[in-house]
Amino acid sequence: MVRKKNALNTPSFDSTYELEPTVLGVVIVNDGQASSTGKAILSTGASFFLSMHGRGTASSDFYDVFGLGNQEKRAFFAPMRLSLYLSLREYLQSRFKVSTYAKGIAFAMPIDSFMGVAAYRLVNDVRYLKTSDGKKEKPKMEKSPYVAIWAVVNDGFTDIVMEAAKRAGARGGTILTAHGTGNKEIERFFGIAITPEKEIVMIIVKEEIKSPVMEAIYRDAGISTKGQGIVFAMPIADALGLSGEEGQ
Repeated sequence: MVRKKNALNTPSFDSTYELEPTVLGVVIVNDGQASSTGKAILSTGASFFLSMHGRGTASSDFYDVFGLGNQEKRAFFAPMRLSLYLSLREYLQSRFKVSTYAKGIAFAMPIDSFMGVAAYRLVNDVRYLKTSDGKKEKPKMEKSPYVAIWAVVNDGFTDIVMEAAKRAGARGGTILTAHGTGNKEIERFFGIAITPEKEIVMIIVKEEIKSPVMEAIYRDAGISTKGQGIVFAMPIADALGLSGEEGQ
């Protein structure tokens, strides 16, 4: 977002400096590809990434058809400049084409803003900000017909989540293990205890079935059930490996 003028009638920071769009790059691959994928992310110039173990939930025939190997997965989350993600995406695309094992998905989620110039510089590995002349064209993201649905549920309820999602048209998802910490005041107000053991189910679906999938998950494992699930969706862009291979 670029603001033309502020209350003092001076140019905004966004319009004064060359600030490239930043995204959260997400890559999910077979666990055996974790090391090479991590190296590839850093080689693009990304400052850092977070890596999580996960497991896929698609049926065995789904994995056989798409050559995805076993269901043990590794998920990478890397904030980076859009141009770096596009370079990573290009590398992954070439890698996916030549190997029957090195399969996975990759997509970007736009980062709207940062609190502080230092944070922007750290995440984007920008040592010096350049003054903008307004002429340099910024890289653009391709709009994707997919969305990422996230369901955060109590430990042991992921099967219920996926059964509901599949009934609504989803193919599969990736399960990540997490640890929840609840605000005691909020817990007392809503009468719901935030248990420590949580699991996150990430499901990639086409926009057209987003609502039915979310409704099905919430109905079977939502906040008012024993699963105490919170379900939300986020738009994604520049998706790779999703030509019918949703979820993984």
